Amino acid sequence: MTTLGSVQLSDHLVLDGIENAPGIAWSQRRTVTGEPVVQVTPVSGGRKLTLSAENHLTLAQVQAIKEIEAAGQPVTMVHHRGSFQVLVVGVDVAPSIVHADPGPEDWYSGTITMIEV
Repeated sequence: MTTLGSVQLSDHLVLDGIENAPGIAWSQRRTVTGEPVVQVTPVSGGRKLTLSAENHLTLAQVQAIKEIEAAGQPVTMVHHRGSFQVLVVGVDVAPSIVHADPGPEDWYSGTITMIEV
């Protein structure tokens, strides 16, 4: 089972970055308007990880992951390749079929970008 925080995901998601990602660090602060700003710098620690999905994410899952991203707090990601503490820093997905009124079970493809903390 693959999970990101409390969101259960498909086991078909591909995890990339374990072997080849350079070490990076992150810090977060809020602007005057309250928007989070994440700064990334190279170090010998954490890695940039991505989960890639090809028609394996639902709209409901995408919305839940975007809420995790907006919260700006590290969560646990469990994948069959390991368990990691990550900060979600990007969600780049598109619907498999574009229509006027997407439902919570519609399928999406794309990537979820995270930084291991």
